[in-house]
Amino acid sequence: MNVILECMKRDDLYWSLLVSAIAVALYCASLVYPAIEWRSAESWRGYKVLVLGVVALLFAPPLGGAWLANPAFFASCALLLLGRFRAAFWFGFSAVLLGYTLTMGGKWLFSVPWDEGGARMNIEQVLLGFWLWLAAPALVAFYAAARAMRGVQVLRGDA
Repeated sequence: MNVILECMKRDDLYWSLLVSAIAVALYCASLVYPAIEWRSAESWRGYKVLVLGVVALLFAPPLGGAWLANPAFFASCALLLLGRFRAAFWFGFSAVLLGYTLTMGGKWLFSVPWDEGGARMNIEQVLLGFWLWLAAPALVAFYAAARAMRGVQVLRGDA
C-alpha cells in the first residue's frame, strides 16, 4: 500500500509541476503580447500593465485591484506544487475573479487618471495578452479542482 501511495505522490508532483510550468509559460507569454487598448487607441503590452498596475493600486484603486491577481496566481502555483490542491484552487479562482471583474469594470465602469492635467481614460478593449494572463490561473484552478476531487474519491474508496 505504501508503494502505491508513493507512486501517486510522485505522479501528482510530476503533473503539478507540468501544469505549473505551462501556466507560468502562459503568464510569460501574456507579458509580451498587447493586453489592453485604451480609448486613445494606444495599446499596452502585458509587461507595461504589470509594472504600472502597482501604481494603479495607489491611484486607481478599483482597476488597480486587478493587479492583485498576480500574487494570487503565484501563490496558487506554489500551493499546487506543495500538494495543497484545495488552497491552490481557491487562489487560482480568486486570481481569475479579481483579474476579470476588476479589469472589465475598468472597461465599463471605472475611468483611470491619464495625465497630470486631470484627464481620465477608460479601457476600450482587452487583447490577447489579457486572455493569456487569465488563462494561467484558470489552468491552475481547473487542475487543482480536478485533483482535489480525485483525492476525495480516493479517500472515500470511489476511485
